[in-house]
Amino acid sequence: MPTTITRIGTSYVPITFTSDAATTAGFSLTQAAGALILVTATSSGSTITLTWRTKADVSLTDSYVLADSSDAPVTQVVQPNRAYAVPAGLASAKYILATTASAGQTVTVRVVTKT
Repeated sequence: MPTTITRIGTSYVPITFTSDAATTAGFSLTQAAGALILVTATSSGSTITLTWRTKADVSLTDSYVLADSSDAPVTQVVQPNRAYAVPAGLASAKYILATTASAGQTVTVRVVTKT
């Protein structure tokens, strides 16, 4: 079930990204401008690269890698106890998720928005 983000300061259920796009939880942004992910933990305790993906609808299992204007996947290197801006290109996606590069890698986040 997606987490709908509506304002900053609310406590959100942690979301854990894994290497399996079909089972990784994602979230829906109703007001995506200025969204942040607060990385609370990674399986390695250090940096992990996330690949951002989208789904047409939360009920679907198929997801698609988000690409930038050069057709390169939108990725983001994260580490625990840091806050990161959600990449700007994700604001137009209805439902987003991220996957890790390798099986066994996980990244746990909380998502907040500026509005």
